[in-house]
Amino acid sequence: MEHCSFESITNMCPPGRRSAEGGATLLTRNVSYKMKKKRIICWVAVIVIPWALTLGVHSATFVRAYCQGDEAYDQPKVYVLMNPQYYTAGVPWLHTQRRDLLPYPLGILVTVDDRFPGQGAVIESMEVEYDDGDKAVIIEPKYARGGPFRVFEPVESGKVPGRTFRCARIDVTKAIWRRGSFKMVIKGYVYGDKDVPFERRLRMDYSTENRLVIGWILLALSTL
Repeated sequence: MEHCSFESITNMCPPGRRSAEGGATLLTRNVSYKMKKKRIICWVAVIVIPWALTLGVHSATFVRAYCQGDEAYDQPKVYVLMNPQYYTAGVPWLHTQRRDLLPYPLGILVTVDDRFPGQGAVIESMEVEYDDGDKAVIIEPKYARGGPFRVFEPVESGKVPGRTFRCARIDVTKAIWRRGSFKMVIKGYVYGDKDVPFERRLRMDYSTENRLVIGWILLALSTL
């Protein structure tokens, strides 16, 4: 009795049937490949499109600091700026954390108009007191003139038509070492032919805001 091999059985199948079975297999493979391709495209779209629209989701801390009390005094006008520096940690353009960095710098602006004589301003001392009673000396006399000084420079202002203003800005790079609102006592003088002393008691109102923002907003803030 002869044994039938696989080849002999296959050869016994009609050619048309073998062709149909091969075509069905090829069609199945094509359908499977297209489905895989569509799934990959869908997953890429789910990831890439939201990222392109947002540039990632990021958490950020914003510091609000406003000087109060300067309006109660006449010339020279003294105003204090506190603009914190920020650092960023995390995966860029995916998820990062933006936080304020201590110590905060201060900018002391001394402004006079054309009626007030003088060449510049000297800050002799500055002391702050936080709401919990803690105190810190920010500026103390270390120079021959009594403290850091700057000459007046012209500034543009539309507050009083027909009057010109001059401003001296004294920057203190590492001034505030803790977070919170505080009161300030600033002593100094405008120097020139005659020194004109001043003392200002001001307040810095401090608050923070934590927000989730998209990357496009952070990108816009980085250009400011």
